[in-house]
Parts: sequence; structure tokens; C-alpha cells
Amino acid sequence: MNFQDLQPSAFLTFIKVAERGSFTAASKELGVSQSAVSQTVEKLEEKLGRPLLERGTRPLVLTGAGREVLRCARRFVEEARLMQNSLNLQENREVKSLRIGLSEVADGFFSDKLEQFLIPKLQSLEVQTGLIPQILEDFENGLLDIAIAPDISDRPARIRHLILEESYFVVCNKKFSEELRSFEKDAFRGVELPFVSYRSNSADRRKAQSFLRRIGLNSTVSYELENTRSVIRAVENGLGWTILPPLNILLGDDTSLLSVRKIEDPGLKKRLFIATDRPMLKPMVEELGGLFFKTFDFLCGHDNSEVFNTLKTGMRLPEHIS
Repeated sequence: MNFQDLQPSAFLTFIKVAERGSFTAASKELGVSQSAVSQTVEKLEEKLGRPLLERGTRPLVLTGAGREVLRCARRFVEEARLMQNSLNLQENREVKSLRIGLSEVADGFFSDKLEQFLIPKLQSLEVQTGLIPQILEDFENGLLDIAIAPDISDRPARIRHLILEESYFVVCNKKFSEELRSFEKDAFRGVELPFVSYRSNSADRRKAQSFLRRIGLNSTVSYELENTRSVIRAVENGLGWTILPPLNILLGDDTSLLSVRKIEDPGLKKRLFIATDRPMLKPMVEELGGLFFKTFDFLCGHDNSEVFNTLKTGMRLPEHIS
């Protein structure tokens, strides 16, 4: 196989055929003839030395090799696009397009301000939100220009700024405030109030479970919900209790329904970062960091509720982190 003969355009054609299930549909989307699409895929199969499609089926079905090539082709085409964007940035000396990834919590707290700030400055903006593992995976694979999420690893040449450190809190409906004062004694189990969490692979759940084991509670997760918002709403409705950091808790509908208690454990912390692997985006990362701090200050100045004042004790900006 001669890799010099493998062009991103051929892989893009194959991707469209695989996604649409036919040469005709792919040709319409690409704006070329059906025969051109068919010939491109045939030449790609010839260069790779194996069939990629089962042509006797409708819609077309990928062979085993085709499924593997599709997985790699998507990354190959995306990297080619990112390379072209980077070259354009170098030539024009200004940022015209961005792909930004936000964790679910960062999205709920920050996305509106971020989009209002960026849209007037850019020709193209893609904002991807989701659970932390997916955002981190896409960022590490070069599919995002900037990521705002916890647990972003440090490595040479990466521009990474810490923007917030959070402690964790025990959270329950306020009608269980007495149990909250003595939760270490398994008081919640005494009223049959289950521990509520989300996604078994979430970092917040792993940290909470590790802490509970350290203090000897070993609580069983009775409810495993889809996301942070679902967890907080369940707690607001008195369906369970949980352990989360402040920004997660603030995703709920009505914090006045909650009682919270800070966990004084130096090992139980969550750090939120903003990062990029593209040196030209360093000024943009710094601008977005400043925007985050302004948004945080605005929130602190406009929420004087008892719960929020307690949560503020568990949130520290970088200049206050030793």
C-alpha cells in the first residue's frame, strides 16, 4: 500500500457513502455524479487491497474492513480539516473559526456568556457539550480547539489554565437537614433515603464513592440517573441525597429546597481548566478565562441566598489557591 496515494477527499467520499447507504445519496450531497462517487470508492478499495462495501445489499453494508476504515477515515478527514484551518490561521493571523468543548456543568454555567462573546468575533463556531470523558477524549484526539472541563491533563506545549477549584458538598432536601448534620453516622440510611448519582463512569461519582468508603459508609447507589441536572432535581424533590461540587449543585431548579454541608477533605477537590494545544489560540484562551471570572463574579454578586453563600466557601479562583 502506498500511503502517498491516499487522499482525504477519497476518504470523505467513502464516509458519505457509508453514512447515506448508497452511491446516489452520497453523490447528491457531494454535488458530483454517481459514477464519480462509485469510481472513487473502487479506487480506494483497490489501493487498500480489500473490499469496503457489500454491494449486494440495499442499503449498502460495510464489510469488517469497511467499518475499521470508516472509524479511521473520520479522524483522518477531521485532522486534514484542522490542518487547513491552522494554516489559514497562520496566514491570516486571526481566529475565524473555533470548535470548543464544554463539560455539562461548564455548559450550564458559562455557555450563554461564551457564545455571546464569541459569535460576533468569528465566522464559524461549534460548541460541543457533554459528559467529561467524551469531551476529554475529543480534545486529546485533536477534534476540539479549546476545552473547558475538569481533569484536563498537562503535557509539553499544552496551554492549560486553572480557572476554578471546588470542594465537595453533601446535599439533601432541607427536610432532611437534621440527618445531614450526622450523615457520617449513616443517618440517611435510617430514614431510607438513598444515595443518588449519575453515570457509573463519572469522575464525581468515583470521588464520592471513594470518600464514602474512607469514612466507612459504603453507600449503595440506588438511583443512577442520566446527568447532573437529573440528580439535583431528584434531591430537590426529596428522593435522595448526593455528593457534588458547587457548580453542579447550582444546575438545579431551586436551591432554596436544599440543605448543603461542605466536606472538609483536602483529597476531595475538583479543578476546572481551560486549555488548547494550538499556540495561536493562547490569547483567546486568556480572554475566555477572563470572561469566566467576570461571569463568576456576576453570579457571586447576584445570589445572596443562604445555600449559595455556603457553596461559595467551597469555590476558589486561582489567585486564592495555594
